[in-house]
Amino acid sequence: MKLRQVSRVFIFFTLVCLALLSIQGVLTWRQVTGGLTEIESLLEVRQQTNKVASAIDFVSLLRYDSIIIEGVKQDVLQVSQRLSSFTRLEAEVAQQHIKEIAYICDQLLAIESPGQEMDRFIASQLLLHINGLNESLELLLATPYENLMQQLLSAMASFVIGVVVFSCMALFGFVLIFRRIGLPIRTIQKSVHEFAKGNRQIRIHLDGEDELAQLAASFNHMAARLVQKEQALASSEERFRLLARATVDAIWDWDLTSDRIWWSEGLSTTFGYNLKALEQSSQTLTDPVHPEDLALMKGTLQEAISSGKEGWRMEYRYRKQNGDYAHIENNAFVIHDASGQAVRVIGGMTDLSEQVQLEEQLRQSQRLESIGQLTGGIAHDFNNLLTVILGNAELLEDELSSNDELRPLAEMIGKAAQRGAGLTQHLLAYARRQVLQPDLLDVNRMVRDMSDLLKRSLGEQVEIEIKLHPDLWPVLADRTQLESAILNLCINARDAMPTGGSLIIETDNVHLDDHYTVHYQDLNPGEYVRLAISDNGIGIEEDCLNKVFEPFFTTKEQGKGTGLGLSMVFGFIKQSNGHINIYSELGEGTVVRLYLPRAEETEEEGTLSDALQVSEARCRKVLVVEDDELVRGHAAELLESLEYQVLSAENGAVALDLIRQDDTIDILFTDIIMPGGMNGRELADQALQIRPELKILFTSGYTEHAILHQGWFEPGIQMLSKPYRRQDLVDKLTTLMDGTEKIS
Repeated sequence: MKLRQVSRVFIFFTLVCLALLSIQGVLTWRQVTGGLTEIESLLEVRQQTNKVASAIDFVSLLRYDSIIIEGVKQDVLQVSQRLSSFTRLEAEVAQQHIKEIAYICDQLLAIESPGQEMDRFIASQLLLHINGLNESLELLLATPYENLMQQLLSAMASFVIGVVVFSCMALFGFVLIFRRIGLPIRTIQKSVHEFAKGNRQIRIHLDGEDELAQLAASFNHMAARLVQKEQALASSEERFRLLARATVDAIWDWDLTSDRIWWSEGLSTTFGYNLKALEQSSQTLTDPVHPEDLALMKGTLQEAISSGKEGWRMEYRYRKQNGDYAHIENNAFVIHDASGQAVRVIGGMTDLSEQVQLEEQLRQSQRLESIGQLTGGIAHDFNNLLTVILGNAELLEDELSSNDELRPLAEMIGKAAQRGAGLTQHLLAYARRQVLQPDLLDVNRMVRDMSDLLKRSLGEQVEIEIKLHPDLWPVLADRTQLESAILNLCINARDAMPTGGSLIIETDNVHLDDHYTVHYQDLNPGEYVRLAISDNGIGIEEDCLNKVFEPFFTTKEQGKGTGLGLSMVFGFIKQSNGHINIYSELGEGTVVRLYLPRAEETEEEGTLSDALQVSEARCRKVLVVEDDELVRGHAAELLESLEYQVLSAENGAVALDLIRQDDTIDILFTDIIMPGGMNGRELADQALQIRPELKILFTSGYTEHAILHQGWFEPGIQMLSKPYRRQDLVDKLTTLMDGTEKIS
């Protein structure tokens, strides 16, 4: 039976019992009240009868008095009237006595002077009847007492029976309620308490199908679901914890209601903070933000929380434990409750410092590469023009040797062309397209050999200190370019110390690992020789450090520097597969470090090819291959002035046809870069297959020799850089004709 039905039945029977007890009480009250009223009336009658008896005693014993007799009569008549409401036999007997007393009183009132005997007889009659009246009244009064007692006993018995029945019902109800409600509720209470204490295996076992059994079943179902959810949550939290530990990102969980924040171990590994000593509040999220970024960070985050957005992202600077600022990306998601109120924010901070640094280096590298391509292209075209200008200037000098007025003009043109050639050489060095002649070098010996030159160049105000590694590895580099780079860096250091100072030149062996080279795209891990040049001068501003290697950029006053020194050093080092970096602080000084790859300590020995031995006969026929018509014409005229027979071709295909047709061609004088799909190197390779004894002389103003042979001038290859003078051409041709070099 359902608990609701049990409670309804119990309440119904309780109300019935209470109603019966109430009715019994009302009836008993009415009976007792009626009996008491009757007894009270009889007591008043008896009291009045006693007055009559006292009057009769007075008349019969003392003296006769008609007034008293009249009073007695009136009193007994009143008693008779009050007894008229009683119908019992005792009341009728009392009425007879009252009538006799009234009759006797009438008789006495009728006699004027009764005698003594008459008085005794009448008195005895009155006493007889008054005693009879009292006895009748006593009997009449005894009945209401007995009835009242019976009613009281009956009422008490009924009340006791009702109380017993009610008590039995109450006991039955209590037992029923205790067994069906109390015990189950206590079982439920204990189970819920154990469940709240953490015993997730507790279950409530109740028989029946009442509400408490259904409640127990619902609790068991809820407990099972909660255990499943807790297990899923624990599994999710474990995955989240492992994920947070696996990532280097700093994961954070901000409870907006309590303003408490949880951090993953990434905050310690990435930013150096001690999680145990860290205050778990939102201040750990905002306090380390760079002051310049703090207002924007707080504003955007608060806007995302208050506006109902789901996501928030921002890049800003965040202070590490050591005081350095890291460039971070913070991504977060806002969690809302059912009412739409933001309750939590979960996010992750990624350190983008290396990425930002790499992007900046990539931008700088791309910028430098673009500048290099531009300067290299300009140098190429400019060298072609300078070749013509310089060559014609020399011809004019020869033709005007006797003209003192015009010869200086021709010499001025030649000097200007040579200065232009020097400028283009610097640009080619920066563009990494100059021709290098690498040798196996001992950097320590080269620095010692340069010490006197450096002392003379830097002056007495600069104190030079040289610290050389005793077992320095050899390097493969162009000696002239490396010496020029060292001298250039030392002069820059001198200029940074106008009042004098200290300059230190150091060498040592270093191994650059992946951790270092990952920041530089064009640098490979390996062993390097490091040459460091440091000074204690005025230093370089941070904004200028990223521009110091760009051509024509200089921090010197106008007219005191071209801005090509460091750019030329940069291009030479990069072309030599090395690395250069610069570090400077204002007022403290600057250090420039050059890294050159370690070279094997063996040199390749060249061998002369029998097919390339130069005959003792003088070579007279030269094939000029040049895509630029102006330069081609100038070269032909210059060779003809040197008494050479000249054939000309504008590209490689035409040149190969001429070689096949004319077996008297002795020298192939070709530009390296030419349009038409065949460059000078490819032309030389195919020409040697046709004519193995053919001599080869390369020339270029925008030399892509760097592309063809990694910028290194291989032994046995003759190279004439544009612009060239007639004497330079004569020297190269003489070398070829004497057979002192091989062509490969």
